[in-house]
Amino acid sequence: MTWKSLLIVFIFSSSQAMAIAKKQISQNEFNQLYEAEIKPLFAKSCFECHSQNNELPWFHNLPVIKEIMDEHIAQAQKHLDLTHGFKNYKADQIQFKLDLIAHTVRNDLMPPKSYRLTHRVALTEQDKAAIENWIAKSRSLLTLN
Repeated sequence: MTWKSLLIVFIFSSSQAMAIAKKQISQNEFNQLYEAEIKPLFAKSCFECHSQNNELPWFHNLPVIKEIMDEHIAQAQKHLDLTHGFKNYKADQIQFKLDLIAHTVRNDLMPPKSYRLTHRVALTEQDKAAIENWIAKSRSLLTLN
């Protein structure tokens, strides 16, 4: 290999390494933003179903209700499990989850109507605005390829 070829290989590999490092930093920034701004809101409003660290209400132990709630929780965690935040998701998976959350919040799909029968409305308009703002900030952090 000539020195020009080596230089080209070096420049290409350096730029790739910098892009990977930059992407990693943006994902770390995203996780920090989630922990600081949104996790507390999700903890009070979403973790009951969307986390394995949930505190279930007393009536969860009633025979028929337990089965129904356990199925709802299993389905909720299948779609979005916030037990570890977003640390176990790759950037493209996070983008998909952000789209899912945005759609759900905009269309008032969560919490389900059956949940609302026994709980206060989990997200206020202010909460929804905070989630929308967090999603917008997060998308800008995760757009690096």
